[in-house]
Amino acid sequence: MITGAAILHASGGAVQVLSTNQVSSQTGPYYRYEPSSAFSGNTWVHSWFEFPPGDPNGAQGYTSVSADGSNQWSVPLNQSTGGGPIQDLNLTSMPSGGFVLVGLGLGYNLSLKTSTDGQNWSAVSYPLGSTQVDYPSVAVASNGVIGIGYDSLTQLETGSGFSSVFSCNGGTTWTQQYQVTSTLNKIYGRLVAVGNTFYVLIADTTYAPTFQLDVYQFSASGCPSGGDLWSLTAVPNYYDGPNSASPEQYCNTTPGSQNYGDCGNIHYSVHIDARATPAGWAVLYPVGRSDNPDINNFNFCTQSGGCSTISYSTDLFAGGITTSPNGDMWLSMLTYSGAPSRNLPLQQIAIYCTAPGNCPANGSPGPMIDPTWWTYWAAGTNEAQNRCPGDACFSAGDYMRTAMSTSTRATLPFILGDFSYATKLMQSFIQDPATGLAPVPGLSVGPAMEFGSNTTYNGTLTSAQLARRTPTYGPSAVAGLK
Repeated sequence: MITGAAILHASGGAVQVLSTNQVSSQTGPYYRYEPSSAFSGNTWVHSWFEFPPGDPNGAQGYTSVSADGSNQWSVPLNQSTGGGPIQDLNLTSMPSGGFVLVGLGLGYNLSLKTSTDGQNWSAVSYPLGSTQVDYPSVAVASNGVIGIGYDSLTQLETGSGFSSVFSCNGGTTWTQQYQVTSTLNKIYGRLVAVGNTFYVLIADTTYAPTFQLDVYQFSASGCPSGGDLWSLTAVPNYYDGPNSASPEQYCNTTPGSQNYGDCGNIHYSVHIDARATPAGWAVLYPVGRSDNPDINNFNFCTQSGGCSTISYSTDLFAGGITTSPNGDMWLSMLTYSGAPSRNLPLQQIAIYCTAPGNCPANGSPGPMIDPTWWTYWAAGTNEAQNRCPGDACFSAGDYMRTAMSTSTRATLPFILGDFSYATKLMQSFIQDPATGLAPVPGLSVGPAMEFGSNTTYNGTLTSAQLARRTPTYGPSAVAGLK
């Protein structure tokens, strides 16, 4: 259980789908990419960005609201107007109520907006001016301090570590930058807030193919001053890095699809995801299985409850985690149908947990997903090289972030193909009731283990296995769509 958390909603042992709805609505061919979600009060908000096929520079960022968790979603609001974020959108809620949205602007600079209700948003602000960054995440402490974490760039599209910046007055002014790491092997982190304390969780790839999960804690518990520092706060977890994409290629064979005739690997979205409340942080990270490094599965950890493995006979990928002040969690991920084979279509898996080692409910909410409709990156492009090294690539982005309420209800975003839209952002509201979906056959959650565990493969990886999991950090490697 997460620090000091009381489980207020006992598990019913099943996953129930309350509704499945379309969130995006702009007609015409658009690729939808990298959804993020948040909940505050009775309001659910999704963010994402979209762009016409073949024109990633035409990206625009959007949000949409469900005011009561029903099947009604508002007309998407374009957040990119007036210099707002156009890509890499990341959304969170504020402890006092409302939402914060960060993303990258037209010049790859950090941009931020706030809202009290998810429908009316502030003017855009630029916490770092014109400084170029990548892969931002945002969190708000209980005392109202806003923290943003991001990949630092030594030059456009070349990462140099992970940094942070803070605001103590709702985003009006910002502190100096506080460096968390200073190496290319420690990027793609997530910043979270537990009470008044900020943490950054990062997958350290220095000794690839062995990765380690690092946890950094910020020294300030109020408004930061110039002398505050980030420091490692836990013994790392050691594990085999995940495979970045499917070993097989798949082809879109549907006439009328935007990608008809295109073939490529499936991008696995292999970065960690982390969320937190005053009860503690929770992190989900993809790993190569310790008994079969050709298969991607997941581990997850909480701040004081230790860690668990999530095991399945075929690849699990595109994971998201969310937690409530009660200390319970929802985990989401994609996998193939027909396990242990890697057969299309894909299915989404939802897992409800009260603590590592205690996950009494799981299921597949549906519908089935054909990833060959997702954004297609042709072989030889930077976007393909950085997601499916050496091959063409179908990708829904680098993350799919879910959110939950305090009543075991969650929203799970996913992206479907559509003849009228090319792709469309969908979501399912799910809950943990007494009865619901059948559990996913063969899916298992291991017993709790201490933070600092080692789940690496004991054998020797072949050159082909190494090639599928060694990080690629060339030009554009840290770029969203750059």
